[in-house]
Amino acid sequence: MSTATSASVARTASSLTASASSSASATDKDRKTIAQNFDAFLSLLTTQLKNQNPLDPLDANQFTQQLVQFSSVEQQLKTNDLLSAMSKNLGTGGAGARLNAASAASLIGTDVSADASTTGVTSLGGGRYQAKWPVAIQSNYANYQVSISDSSGKEVYKAPWTPPGSGNQTFTWSGTITNPDAKLDPKGSYTIKVQGELVGSNGASKSVMRSEARGVVKSIDLSGAEDMVQFGEFTFPVSKIKRVGQP
Repeated sequence: MSTATSASVARTASSLTASASSSASATDKDRKTIAQNFDAFLSLLTTQLKNQNPLDPLDANQFTQQLVQFSSVEQQLKTNDLLSAMSKNLGTGGAGARLNAASAASLIGTDVSADASTTGVTSLGGGRYQAKWPVAIQSNYANYQVSISDSSGKEVYKAPWTPPGSGNQTFTWSGTITNPDAKLDPKGSYTIKVQGELVGSNGASKSVMRSEARGVVKSIDLSGAEDMVQFGEFTFPVSKIKRVGQP
């Protein structure tokens, strides 16, 4: 192989290595990188075939194996795209869960139980908003403090609260913001934390009250950043559902 040809092959191989080392993790970037690497590989292969030693030809099996490897990676990327599309259509669990219209309709009328500490805000018209949370109040606790945070974890509201009694109670928030660095997002979700002091402990013992709900699903809102389920007076994200059954 001539010096010029060797230099050409070296440059092509160097380009292939540099392209491979800069591959990004995102699927789109991966696909572009694979395409660039495959083009570089074909260029390298063509150069080697044109300038091979007739008395010592290159091993075709090695090229075949490399072509198969490139094809396998491309098929894996296509499989990932297909799985992603299926997940989007069927709805995924976890935070930020999304449903399609058919999946949402199948939940209506079912009996669900959920962690109801996170909910959305309901518009009452005239620039007024409201959100409600169920809170399990323990009779041996007092001096309750309510803290409400937005989806980023920033506290937007904090104030003392005197529940009307013990057992299952409802805290209603009018959307008032007590943090000057925060603002109300009508499409956002908010998480409540109600903490009480054990009576007689002088504030030394505190506990967070549970916020759970159960009821029959009346409607599902798919318009926000996260799908919201509504039953009774409560609305919460689909990702918070713990159990689904017959009413």
